[in-house]
Amino acid sequence: MKFLISDHNQVLADVKKALPETKSVEEAYKVIVWQDIISPHKDIIECAKKLGKETIVVQHGRGGERDYLPPISYPLAADKFLVWGDEAKDKLAEYGIEAIKVGTTLFSHLKSRKPHTGINIVYEAQKWDGTDVEENIEMMEALKNICDRNNWNLKAKTVESHRPERYSKYEVYSNRADGNHLKVTAGLLATTDIVVGIEEGTFELFSEYLNIPTICCDIFKPRPFAGDERRKRKFTFTEAVKTCKLDTLEETIKDQLKNPEELKEQRKEVVRRVGGTDIKDPLKKILEICES
Repeated sequence: MKFLISDHNQVLADVKKALPETKSVEEAYKVIVWQDIISPHKDIIECAKKLGKETIVVQHGRGGERDYLPPISYPLAADKFLVWGDEAKDKLAEYGIEAIKVGTTLFSHLKSRKPHTGINIVYEAQKWDGTDVEENIEMMEALKNICDRNNWNLKAKTVESHRPERYSKYEVYSNRADGNHLKVTAGLLATTDIVVGIEEGTFELFSEYLNIPTICCDIFKPRPFAGDERRKRKFTFTEAVKTCKLDTLEETIKDQLKNPEELKEQRKEVVRRVGGTDIKDPLKKILEICES
């Protein structure tokens, strides 16, 4: 039996290696996608269901369940929804949406932290609606000045949505559609002392998993996504990160460098709750569902 598999962020990379694939809906035993709310994936799901094929959508990133919850409330098109952790599963259940907790194989691609010289600060550049947001300019200017004053090393993690000229020599780039995306991300985090971001997203979940002190600067200005006002939201943060404003960013970084273990247990709990790290073999669990 063969499977039609559509991946993004390499969330299904290990599944693709384990299962024989086809590009034909007609030939597929099941259809597995990373989202089912917009075309072409929604159309693929609908076509597969008309042909009597079982369809599966897999959570592709932190907060991937939000599209199905108020105020957005897209209908779940797939037959099954595989989510990472209890947080997504429980939120969906509140609104009558059944999901299956499977964890994620993404963490297995990360590398153990390595000894290095100097202090390495990594800024995860924010993206929104496929664009490089203006808040990144503020953050980069602030961080360049802070790192220069303290003789720290600065890197900026970017993806295909970002404008290279804003990051120049500080940029560490990967394309989420390429096979090296996780490798680049893992290599960068292995020598990182502090992660700074605007949103507590998937990259920050990786840093939390690796027990890297993580700081979120609360400066994002809420705006619509794809013209949809329902997707306009203020970012919220968990107990696993320190939050600050621009004027206290330097102070917050220094505090976390002095106290790197302060939020160790909080990070561990958030990664379990959000990332499903209590699932010991995510790939086995996913494959059991797909092959059944």
